[in-house]
Amino acid sequence: MSGQLRIVLLWVILVICMILHFDYHVSEIFYGIDVRKAGANGTVPPTILIIRTAFHFLPLLYAVTLMWYAGAVARKVNMVLSILYLGANAAHFIGEVRKGDNPSQIMLLGLTFVLSAVLVMAARQWVRGNATNAIDNL
Repeated sequence: MSGQLRIVLLWVILVICMILHFDYHVSEIFYGIDVRKAGANGTVPPTILIIRTAFHFLPLLYAVTLMWYAGAVARKVNMVLSILYLGANAAHFIGEVRKGDNPSQIMLLGLTFVLSAVLVMAARQWVRGNATNAIDNL
């Protein structure tokens, strides 16, 4: 499998992980758990648009873009975005581990962190021009 395809698939899988992350919170309703945020007032905060854009919409848009454009600029932008996502996923995973009250979220966010790290490694290889062996060299 080409490095470019691996990277596209990793971005899509990371979006799926983010969707599952939200689903894990909401699905607790079925077990009688109150999932309301403290201080919720019935309105959706404007920051939710930023979060959804950053973790759902833009990665999907970027994955589609990478299917047709794989020049040096796209590779470098991918590298930077991959590192940013690794940092965000690491912080979120650490925060969930510290709370320690939801093993499902810890496992999912742990997987998301690992996949983010794999994405950074694949991106690094792609920038170097050796994308076909990005995962094979682990």
